[in-house]
Amino acid sequence: MRRTHGIYPMMSMLNIVQLPLHMINISLINRLSYHYYLHPAILTDGILWFQDLSAPDPTGILPILGGLFSYLNVINSSTAASSNS
Repeated sequence: MRRTHGIYPMMSMLNIVQLPLHMINISLINRLSYHYYLHPAILTDGILWFQDLSAPDPTGILPILGGLFSYLNVINSSTAASSNS
C-alpha cells in the first residue's frame, strides 16, 4: 500500500529537522544584527535595496513575500498529496 500510494512516513519525519535549523538561523542573524562588532561588514555591505544589513526592512516587503511563499508551499503540498491519492 505504501508503494502504490506513495506514502512514506519516514520521509515526512524529515520535515521536523527544519524547525531547529530555522531557529538556529534566526538566532544567528539576530546575534549579528545586535552585535555587529562580531562581523562589522554587516553595517556596510548590502544586497538589493538594503545598504545596512542590521537595519529592518524599510519597505516591509520581506514579511509579505515570506508569508506568500509559505502559503504557496502549503497549497502546493496539499494539492500534491491529494493528487497522489
